[in-house]
Amino acid sequence: MIDVPPSKHPKYWASKDAFEPLYKKYFDPKFNPKIKATDPNAPNIDTLNENDLKEFLNFMDEANIGAHLFETDATFNTFSKLSLKNNEPHRETSCN
Repeated sequence: MIDVPPSKHPKYWASKDAFEPLYKKYFDPKFNPKIKATDPNAPNIDTLNENDLKEFLNFMDEANIGAHLFETDATFNTFSKLSLKNNEPHRETSCN
């Protein structure tokens, strides 16, 4: 049972109906998702990770999440905003 007040049920179901196709497309292993678990020992791990990043940025755009994704260095001192440019991940210059 959902714990949503009756006045909010239409909004809940609209959100659920919008989410399910996105979940299937990007994450559901039963539907050959665009974002898959990656073997950290794969010889082409960098390429696989870049592809997952690209698809996650596509997911964020398609889902209209309204948030930005940032990448940081190991010290958490340098941040770069991630976006799609020509359908590829793009790292904007440091935005500290």
